[in-house]
Amino acid sequence: MTHRGTCRIDTTKSGKARSVVVPPHIRAAIKAHLDCFIAQDDSALLFQPLRGGCHLNDSVFMRSAFRPALKSIGREGVRNHNLRHFAGTMSARVGNLVETMQRLGHSTAKASLIYQGMVSGRDAELADALSALAEPKPQN
Repeated sequence: MTHRGTCRIDTTKSGKARSVVVPPHIRAAIKAHLDCFIAQDDSALLFQPLRGGCHLNDSVFMRSAFRPALKSIGREGVRNHNLRHFAGTMSARVGNLVETMQRLGHSTAKASLIYQGMVSGRDAELADALSALAEPKPQN
């Protein structure tokens, strides 16, 4: 959705619709949110606006929910867009570049790499995985 002058709920910036599978460990929390706060309508938004309007915009989300939550855990200064960087980094830990690009909705490797970072300790995990590949496999 965009909100530049008027509210428009439409496809992504690329114009290509896509589905993103929600990780199992957060499905119950999303289901509870839907059951408690969202209308039983297939077109209902996951995050409703607080006082009318077409959607919960970034500035209202930051002011009303995100900043207070960050303050309560001592992590002030994080931006909501940092969540996208986190998602890219975590996706890259378990998926290859093409899979991560698809999950983030990117058409180029350059765009996807902006959202990925080296995770502390991951280099040691990669070294261990390379050694595992070099070990002879048992014959059946």
